Amino acid sequence: MNEEIFTRVTTIANLFSDFSSIDKDVLEAAAIRGTDVHKLCAAQAQGFLVSACPEIYQGYLDSFSQWANENIDSIILCEHRRFCRRYMITGEVDFVVKMKGEETLTLIDIKTSAARYSSWDLQMGGYNYLLKETFPALEIEKALLIRLKKDGGKPIVNRVSDLDAAEDVFFHAFECYNYMKMKPKKIEVE
Repeated sequence: MNEEIFTRVTTIANLFSDFSSIDKDVLEAAAIRGTDVHKLCAAQAQGFLVSACPEIYQGYLDSFSQWANENIDSIILCEHRRFCRRYMITGEVDFVVKMKGEETLTLIDIKTSAARYSSWDLQMGGYNYLLKETFPALEIEKALLIRLKKDGGKPIVNRVSDLDAAEDVFFHAFECYNYMKMKPKKIEVE
């Protein structure tokens, strides 16, 4: 499948994040960190021995491990890319899990940013739609953003307050994205 023809959920959600005041090199380093930490957390969650964790990421991995061991009963999906041909969107879901003491499923997204961005709710709404569309048997009841701590401490957990509303807002954002993509860049005035 040619992944490049699909629009990423994060591309749509990030329309509502202003990173203009952040240095380009800082953003690039944060993106690399996020990708690397996701891979390490996914490997550890699946039971692989993570013996070569770079020291700079160890705290994030420890933060995740602590939270996962205390809260996750079982992992249903891990680092799973989904595609929707109807809308030509794609997204990589970090985790769908069954939490300890709960019967329902939870959508999890891990973050390495110290700041909380409202666009993350849109991202989770997009992922929720992708899961409904491609795995209709999975009934997601809630979504959590796990903000890992660089020092290995207990992560900050943010719940998406209304996942159905986040999904609706995601699609409004998708409509805006498509409109802006099709709109002429320069309007000639006579």
